[in-house]
Amino acid sequence: MLEVYFVELEQALRDFPAMVSYSFQKKVYNARQGFVKGMLLLRDESVLEFVEVKDADRSDKLKYRYHYRDKNHRLIFRYDNAPHHKNLPSFPHHKHQSSEDNLQESRESELLDAWRSSAGWVAQNTHGQCGETHHPALFTVR
Repeated sequence: MLEVYFVELEQALRDFPAMVSYSFQKKVYNARQGFVKGMLLLRDESVLEFVEVKDADRSDKLKYRYHYRDKNHRLIFRYDNAPHHKNLPSFPHHKHQSSEDNLQESRESELLDAWRSSAGWVAQNTHGQCGETHHPALFTVR
């Protein structure tokens, strides 16, 4: 089950609009546990880095981080569940928007949501020159 999830993620990544290049690493510890990490370089030179640690016996992720930055290394957004910011009602889930200090409540985020958001940002900031922001492959991963 976990291996299927990772394979489907990688296939969706290959079909990702606005992507110039990517790295994708996965490690399956056993049939139930593993992690995936990687990076997407997008056409506007922005970068999305991601990490997910999964346990198939749990519905939530053990750990995740989706860090998106522009070509000048300025933070655009980061979703994560690092166990700090205990004051947020959505603890441990939170979003950093445009700066480390601009914290927002967040539900547990999905990698595909981060991919969609980054594609939308690229399209908005390149006046649609980077292709579609809605791609069927992005909606097929379970």
